[in-house]
Amino acid sequence: MESSVNYIQLIFLTIAILTFLPGLITNYAERFLPSILNQFIRYGRANVAKDGKRSGILKLIEVPKNWFYHSYLFSVFFQSFIIFTVISKYTNYLDISFWLRNTLDVLGGNDRPNTVDAVTTVIAVCLYLFQVGRRLFETLFVCVYSDTKMNVMHYLLAWLHYFGSMFTIVAYSPAFSSRASNFADLTLSFDKLTLIHLVASLLFFYGSWVQYQAHVTFANLRKDKSQKVVSMKHQIPRGGMFELVSCPNYWGEIIIYFAIALLFLFKNYTWNFITIWVVANQLIVGIMNHRWYLATFPDYPTNRKAVIPFIW
Repeated sequence: MESSVNYIQLIFLTIAILTFLPGLITNYAERFLPSILNQFIRYGRANVAKDGKRSGILKLIEVPKNWFYHSYLFSVFFQSFIIFTVISKYTNYLDISFWLRNTLDVLGGNDRPNTVDAVTTVIAVCLYLFQVGRRLFETLFVCVYSDTKMNVMHYLLAWLHYFGSMFTIVAYSPAFSSRASNFADLTLSFDKLTLIHLVASLLFFYGSWVQYQAHVTFANLRKDKSQKVVSMKHQIPRGGMFELVSCPNYWGEIIIYFAIALLFLFKNYTWNFITIWVVANQLIVGIMNHRWYLATFPDYPTNRKAVIPFIW
């Protein structure tokens, strides 16, 4: 059933607020929150109480961090199907666009204007397939996970994030927006490539490189010269963007989603909400990890920022 309510925007704005505000309290006013709530909000290496103990209740809803590959694996296949749907429609090969448009009319509201052209849409869906494919590769073959766990809420948020992002990326495009015209321009041509396409794509790949290099650095901290895993201890990462920020992997994530928003010239309005959520989430988790480094390692470089170089 179609709706005028954009549930995707509503959901991502809500989780951005529910992540950012309690996260700020946890990072800067931890003493005002119960220990169990602090641990519920915290993620990864920062998810330990000051006394080194974790709540037994929360342990019941914890899952391994490498379970993130479940959402990445699903996303690779689903995003591939979305690409097939989009390109088939725009090349007149096969029209199965009804399933995607109808779903968007339910989840994203039936009042979405056609503000993104076909060429930009194809670039965006291909870039996003690269993103989820790279994250799957890193999770399976690059990252070295310790026994640190996450609560199931973080795991479910990953599913929600990718599910919503994959639908949103075509929400304002020809044949998929709710106000799509039968006379909309669906043609794909290199003549329609613009400087914004180039700049946004380069920014996207730069963010991907920053994130990939950060994950390689984290993994190498636990390997010897022969690339054999020899330790699960947390150490101080050094080199590259780590000289500026504690969490360049989160900085890369922000760049990636901002680059796609720029590709759309910010006219994919629901994607802007997803970008806000990404920024809020990465900042909060990044600050948590940054403060953990400072509290754990007496010789940790104090000149580093948490996520955004020279700023925060």
